[in-house]
Amino acid sequence: MFQVSSEGMDKIAERFKHMREQIAKLRHDVPQEFFNWEAEEVHAKNPWVKRTGRNRHYYTVILPHSAREMAHRKKVAMRLRRKHIASRRGVTKPTLRPELQHRWQDRLFSLLDTIRW
Repeated sequence: MFQVSSEGMDKIAERFKHMREQIAKLRHDVPQEFFNWEAEEVHAKNPWVKRTGRNRHYYTVILPHSAREMAHRKKVAMRLRRKHIASRRGVTKPTLRPELQHRWQDRLFSLLDTIRW
């Protein structure tokens, strides 16, 4: 015959509760940190973070140029097309410099370091 005792279950339940609270806090802090990073590091005038998939995924759109500059390029491309001159399409350089990607990773890792199990 087996005998099972449940001593210390209150401590385990309290620890799981603490873990759930930290995860809930992290779900709020990560998008906020993403928003702050975009404002501070990328120098976005209007930082924009979009939620998808029942608040599980966050993304942003980082444009390499301003909307005004893109509208001007579109007009120039149309003029060149009318004159039958080929225009260069697309941007060859990466949108985000590796330095900015590393800064985002550092900020995210420092945020994850706050979690203690």
